[in-house]
Amino acid sequence: MLYLKDIKKNILPEILIIFLSFYFSLATCFYVRKGFPVFSMLVMFIIAFVILNLVYPKIVNIKLKKTNQKFEKKELLIYGVIIFGILLFTFLAMYPLPEFLNVDTVTQWEQVQSGVYENWHPVIHTLIFFKLPSLFWNNIVACAIFQLIFIGSILLYFCYFLRKYFLDKKGTIISLLIIILNPSFIKMSLTLLKDAPFSWLVFLGTLFFIELVLTKGKWIDKTSHKVSLIILSLGIMLIRHNGLANILVMFFFLALVFKDKRRFYIITCISLVAFRFILYGPVYDKLGIVYSKNIEGISSKAEMLGVPCNQIAYLYHKNIKFDKEDQRVLDELAPKGIWEKYYYPSSFNPMKYNYDLLYPYSFVWMDKNFDKIIKMYLKYSVRYPKYYVKSYLNVTSPIWKITNGIQYKNTWNTKGYDSSLLNRFRKYYNNYSDILSSSPLKYLFCDIGVGLFIIIFSLTIVIYKRKKDIVSYLPFTIVLSNTFVIMLLITAASIRLVYSQIICSLPLLIYALSLKEEKNNTKGLFYKYFIAPTENSLLQFIRYGFVGGIAAVVNIGMLYILTNILKNYIIANILSFTMGLIVNYVLSKKFVFSKEVEVSKLKEFLIYAVIGVVGLIFDTLLLWLFTDKIGIYYMVSKILSTIIVFVWNFVARKILYKIVR
Repeated sequence: MLYLKDIKKNILPEILIIFLSFYFSLATCFYVRKGFPVFSMLVMFIIAFVILNLVYPKIVNIKLKKTNQKFEKKELLIYGVIIFGILLFTFLAMYPLPEFLNVDTVTQWEQVQSGVYENWHPVIHTLIFFKLPSLFWNNIVACAIFQLIFIGSILLYFCYFLRKYFLDKKGTIISLLIIILNPSFIKMSLTLLKDAPFSWLVFLGTLFFIELVLTKGKWIDKTSHKVSLIILSLGIMLIRHNGLANILVMFFFLALVFKDKRRFYIITCISLVAFRFILYGPVYDKLGIVYSKNIEGISSKAEMLGVPCNQIAYLYHKNIKFDKEDQRVLDELAPKGIWEKYYYPSSFNPMKYNYDLLYPYSFVWMDKNFDKIIKMYLKYSVRYPKYYVKSYLNVTSPIWKITNGIQYKNTWNTKGYDSSLLNRFRKYYNNYSDILSSSPLKYLFCDIGVGLFIIIFSLTIVIYKRKKDIVSYLPFTIVLSNTFVIMLLITAASIRLVYSQIICSLPLLIYALSLKEEKNNTKGLFYKYFIAPTENSLLQFIRYGFVGGIAAVVNIGMLYILTNILKNYIIANILSFTMGLIVNYVLSKKFVFSKEVEVSKLKEFLIYAVIGVVGLIFDTLLLWLFTDKIGIYYMVSKILSTIIVFVWNFVARKILYKIVR
């Protein structure tokens, strides 16, 4: 490309820029135009593509070197004054702290006062951020002060981290101000919900992972660092219920990339998970701690149904007819009119918490019918993929939306707390918020999608610089795994759920810019496991799994497209199967069975195709056998038949290659 003359000529930068341009055009058009207008998306894509072609090379080529300026401990005093000065300003401007009126906050404070705890809001969070401060001052204001100290301490470590690895004193102060002057920082620092400390623990974990990469894994050699990682993992896992998924992802990648410490990471992960199940099981049972005092015997499974129920409600909204049995199951919760009345595109909360549904019995119903709802969800996702994609983008609006500024103005009733000093701080804060929320700066500072865009942008820089070194991707795992969990399970369109993206974006960008581009021929783990020629059967099997997955996406996707065009699913299936077969053949030759064979390309492909057709016949017969004869749900049958046929295809093709050689 004309604009990429400053970057080494290869196709990778263009692929990354195309991906970023598509992300930007999709997110912008979907929420500005409320749909997928092809012309608008094309225009936004071209604009983003041109701008990124101009900007991307300049950013990638930034030489962010480690400063030679000596770090002195007294610098921490300067950073501390800035951090806690801003936090004090926030505290005075927000006083009497209206976020305490949040129903979740009030519930947790009441638990502390009564001594009766529930695990609907994690008990560990209630004990640390509510009970502990109340021991010193039995006032909810003490909880706010404690949270401010917690956040301020992590930011102080962030400053030390920047000075140690990346920036001089001036650059560190500028980076610090970028974070603490963001209106979301001011709002979230005094929001006494589990999401605030959880996000800052994810932020701290990101810093730890960056240190692991920069020290080539040696950071963990110190006992103090091992203890810090374990405490951090406990916090992420216990302060928010879905933190368990983050921990599993985190330790999976740690064990994958650091072989010499693999035993430590595996044992630590198993121990942490076992501790959580013991705590949530026998320990809480012994202490009489239940998931919720309002709902007898309910489990946390109902919370996982937010996205599926939201998408089912969208089908109601589109007047889709349900099968008779499915309609009966849905009517047990509420009639069609209620589903339609309380359908909200980006959240299931209006349905989940509405008293028209006899709350809390809606939770009981969802818990008891969990399997039926999941089965229904899978069935209609196959039947109406277009509606499911559209509703899913709506549900995940906190992730995608990048053009909706947020108001932060202090407008609550402060009667009884008036003083000239407090009023002055509120005035300054409101003026500051007005300036940001009424100018184009709101799209940069106030919007909840910008953080994710910067993180993805930073990841593309790392991919470009270190494409063969999977270790370099490690710092992105915690925040992106949290993003993925949010997209799968949670429907509330609130900034608190994705706050970790906003605060993690800056350190990840600094990290990406600091990496040096690979200049040698050293092959990284990614190259070794996924690119380099191999005769190892296990590696070939893993690679064939990825290849088969890509081919399946092509097959199913083209089947859907061609069926709509040709209006004949039989012909469409033949064409789509052929396309998937070609993709499978080409990718398998490139990445799985890459050794040359002594037959013509045509003969090789024909033998390959015969194996594929036999696999298709097996797949159809097994699907019929499992569904019609054994009575297994057809989506489960499809999964089972796919696994069996996948093994057949791999073994048959491996034998084929051995024979023809």
